[in-house]
Amino acid sequence: MSHEDPSLSAGRPLDIALGGQDEGEGATLRADAVTLQGLWCPLLSPEPGRPKLCSAQSADVERPRLAQDHGAGRVLCLRSTRITLTGIRFRADALTATLPGGLPLVLSTDAVPPLPVPQITLLGVQAHGVQISASRVATGPTDLQLTGEQHCN
Repeated sequence: MSHEDPSLSAGRPLDIALGGQDEGEGATLRADAVTLQGLWCPLLSPEPGRPKLCSAQSADVERPRLAQDHGAGRVLCLRSTRITLTGIRFRADALTATLPGGLPLVLSTDAVPPLPVPQITLLGVQAHGVQISASRVATGPTDLQLTGEQHCN
């Protein structure tokens, strides 16, 4: 069952970046699977000295665990069964995943070539330095809490 907050789909961009916009900042994402539709990463960042942001029409994230360090040993954890993001811009400093068929993938969004990808599914995703903004978010049952744990299980 999907729970949608009408304020999240009112046409305003939703900044769900749990961290800064500079390289080395951002959240840590672990997910069973991420399926991106309409993926595009530019060759360079339009802002010199800033990490480039990739875009996608949508992303379906299965069993995401998103963690952001808030200092003093506190970590903000978001856990859900599924999150669907629409109209997204994102980056990751380091991404480890497996493509269907077992091909391992290790890269940052800065290393993604500027080729349009109609659809891609990544399995066993672990990403660090994650920043995401979306125009619409739909989520299954979700838990959000401030904890002392370093990872969201």
